[in-house]
Amino acid sequence: MAIQVEFWAVTEMVSSSVVSVIEQGDTFHIKMAFGEMKQTKTVGPSGGPVTIQNVLLPFLGLVTACHTDFWNYKNHNRNFDYNDRCGSWADFTFEG
Repeated sequence: MAIQVEFWAVTEMVSSSVVSVIEQGDTFHIKMAFGEMKQTKTVGPSGGPVTIQNVLLPFLGLVTACHTDFWNYKNHNRNFDYNDRCGSWADFTFEG
């Protein structure tokens, strides 16, 4: 079952864009006007996701290691096209 969420994001140049996040199992596919990324959670020996402990940023909750299948970005005179990279997925916990 796929879960799709769309929201507006405002960039540092005060332009806005619809961001689409599709979650299907352990895979996240993020699409926006200026880029696209697909990540899959890394599975450990126990069959569960690999988590990163002792994160230094207090506003990050559960941080999970991911495999980034691809990441494309074209905006603000920057053009990135990465394939098969490591990455992370984090929950933001704005408490305080």
